[in-house]
Amino acid sequence: MKCCLQKDLEKQNQKQMKQAQKIEKSRTKVRMRKSRMVKKTYRDLAYIGKGYSPSISFLASSQW
Repeated sequence: MKCCLQKDLEKQNQKQMKQAQKIEKSRTKVRMRKSRMVKKTYRDLAYIGKGYSPSISFLASSQW
């Protein structure tokens, strides 16, 4: 009787471990996706800044 309980406990523990690993994996995936998005937006901003900074500075200088 006791040995069966022990086996069930081990199975439950394994299940919990697997679930925890799954959750952790999905979390890291989301984190990766977020960081990738942030990098992309920064890159786009930098590109926009490079693309438009001369015209913006020109407009600003022409207004003064």
